[in-house]
Amino acid sequence: MFEDLLLWEGLEDNVNFVFNRCTGRWLIVDDEAKNAIINYDKLSERRGIDELLEKYKFLEKLEKKRTSGSLLVVFHMTQNCNYKCVYCYAGAGKGASLDIKNALQMVDVLGTQTKFKKSEIEFHGGEPLLEFEKIKQVIEYAKKYDNIKFSMQTNGSLLDMEKLEYLTQNKVGIGVSIDGPAMIHDKQRVAHDGAGTFEKTNNVLNSFEDKKRKVGIITVCTTNTIEHKEDYFNFLVGNGIKSFSINPMFPMRRGSENNQLVPINEQLLEMTKFMIEKVKSNNKTVKHKIRFRNIDEIISKIVNPDYYYRCLESPCGAGRDMVGLGEDGNVYMCEELVGIEKFKIRNNNYDLDKILENGTKRAADCASRNIKKCQECAFINYCPGTCLGKRYAQTGSEKEASTLCEFYKQLIKICLLGIYKEGWTNGYLVDESDGQMAGN
Repeated sequence: MFEDLLLWEGLEDNVNFVFNRCTGRWLIVDDEAKNAIINYDKLSERRGIDELLEKYKFLEKLEKKRTSGSLLVVFHMTQNCNYKCVYCYAGAGKGASLDIKNALQMVDVLGTQTKFKKSEIEFHGGEPLLEFEKIKQVIEYAKKYDNIKFSMQTNGSLLDMEKLEYLTQNKVGIGVSIDGPAMIHDKQRVAHDGAGTFEKTNNVLNSFEDKKRKVGIITVCTTNTIEHKEDYFNFLVGNGIKSFSINPMFPMRRGSENNQLVPINEQLLEMTKFMIEKVKSNNKTVKHKIRFRNIDEIISKIVNPDYYYRCLESPCGAGRDMVGLGEDGNVYMCEELVGIEKFKIRNNNYDLDKILENGTKRAADCASRNIKKCQECAFINYCPGTCLGKRYAQTGSEKEASTLCEFYKQLIKICLLGIYKEGWTNGYLVDESDGQMAGN
């Protein structure tokens, strides 16, 4: 009866977590209740245990895989890039660009589809702003539909006031990639001549402040970042950053040429613990609060198992409610897998039914739930290691568990303890209630 239940025992004396690995629901129970659940089939008196489990709908099974209700298509506008970052997983430099005919054809598919309430196009690269005129064509063309929104991930170097004004007027969400202060950034995010790029990117952040836009950044974490972690956090505070995420460097494409910069589990845990303490201290004492997005998504998923975040699902969203449109015009399961033949799910005939049919089948085949190590893990419903793109980047296989498994386990334990002992409810890491949570 309890084949889907997993335990994390010994949180502290007489405190244990019990997880339903199908739904992500969990309970905090004492040792007596834990033993009663484990030995349920042997008990002569089950009343009380039945009521407890029914109260939290704890034994329900997940009948179908959820989706976000929104379809995300990442447009790889170009392989070209004016930077030569030492860790680039896309291997960007010189290469093909997305044909505008393919881009507009996909806009029509998204504008007329009825499977999802909303569609989102995210402009990616290379550096997408090298194709700014095409981006404008896509945005203008899509105005005949009312179900498409836009976002962009950019290195920021080409984001002058004219472009920023246009993107702001058209409600394009903008994420800027920056690795911290110059001592970190200029060693990692370099131009083709090897020169640092910090000044250009930092000027863009100042432009955002002038526009009163909320600024969120993405940082690639290397051993260099960890060495200068104090300087990194001071940079966030000093630049008025509202939210940030730290993505570990993976040895994929150009990154495989710089393995000495790839952090190991212990180093990532050190960095994360440090950032958590800094964020907590900052947010308790100052008006300007910072959100740690990596932690935010895990906490949100634990606090509310019905919360959907495509990168923490198994199967993840790749091929189900997120796909990548490559520069070659083909559709791939995920933007991180663009250009890899075995993850191509459609050529340039954009039949959405076929795209999602093929993608869903491949997603099921590639899911971390098929991996024995993951099947036996109590934390599978909250684990960043379910992400297909990142697992493949780490291992070169869709059938292997993440190389960061131990780091992710410790990260989730930190979140569970924060929820239980400190009342965390999100990535601001401050207690927003007087009481402690008993379960979900």
